Amino acid sequence: MLEQVCEIPAVYRFRGSEQKELDGNCYVLFSGGELLLIDPPVKEEAACRELAAVLEEQQDKYQRLRVAFTHLHGEGMGRIPEYLPCGTTIYLCRQETLFAKGEDPCQYLNRRFRREGYPKERKWRCHRPEEESAAYIHQIPVGEGDIIPVGEYTLRCLYTPGHTLGHICLFLEQEQLLFTGDTVLWDAMPRMAVWRGKISAVEAYLDSLERLKEVSPVQVFPGRGNWKGSFSARLDVLIRQCYFRLLELYQLVNDHPGSSAYALSEWFVHCKEDWSDTAEKQRWYAMSETLAHLIYLRNCGYVSAVRGKQGIVNMPGNRRLTDS
Repeated sequence: MLEQVCEIPAVYRFRGSEQKELDGNCYVLFSGGELLLIDPPVKEEAACRELAAVLEEQQDKYQRLRVAFTHLHGEGMGRIPEYLPCGTTIYLCRQETLFAKGEDPCQYLNRRFRREGYPKERKWRCHRPEEESAAYIHQIPVGEGDIIPVGEYTLRCLYTPGHTLGHICLFLEQEQLLFTGDTVLWDAMPRMAVWRGKISAVEAYLDSLERLKEVSPVQVFPGRGNWKGSFSARLDVLIRQCYFRLLELYQLVNDHPGSSAYALSEWFVHCKEDWSDTAEKQRWYAMSETLAHLIYLRNCGYVSAVRGKQGIVNMPGNRRLTDS
């Protein structure tokens, strides 16, 4: 269940036996009697049980265990006490700590989605973190430039918002090794989320990709799937794909003026003919992805949000996407 992916330092990848190719990677870094888990599973019961068994098998190799998350989603950290020792130190980006404290982001998103055309009779509730779990952990908020030590090595935090507001990458500078979380994947583009107010996750993601061009890792450990080839080339591909998606949605608004974000999500994300068969969770993700891109287009003036009796609809803006 542990696959060695780097010899110096000793880095292993853990994946549960039931995990699929694009399910999350957990990395295990050993050094100087210390063990650092990067992005361990938090909700997959089988993977959590298997990781607990691995930690028990490897306990003679370390005296201290700590955890670092590149990011969290709404699932939070409710399951962590089930397989980590009481008082485990957990490093987490400051902007991501709201999930860990038990705040339910779905309350805000349900209200906002309804204003954007999401049917009132439909409601998706993501998992709310267990508030009592905070008593079992020692949480250390981190941000840009902060250092996470593990044995004789140090990882520097790079703040890379986009996929989530509090996403970070972890960089072993001297060894030029980069843990990218879901910011840079080779087999998919990360989903974009909707943040409070008019802040654009898509704009932040594009800025993060440009910023990552400043580093030149010799080895990359993505949060899902495998590292495949040039890091800089992958950054360019992701940037192009992001702009292509924006152009695609811009064209949809021009082809279907007066449509809500929910209506646009069926065309923008959905790939089946029968939208009615789509599970509520997938509708929610489609809505979030669509609205995140709409916010970027609205902020830039390419799309105009018009408020009406039935909520917000989208009209062509006062700028063309081909404008400089």
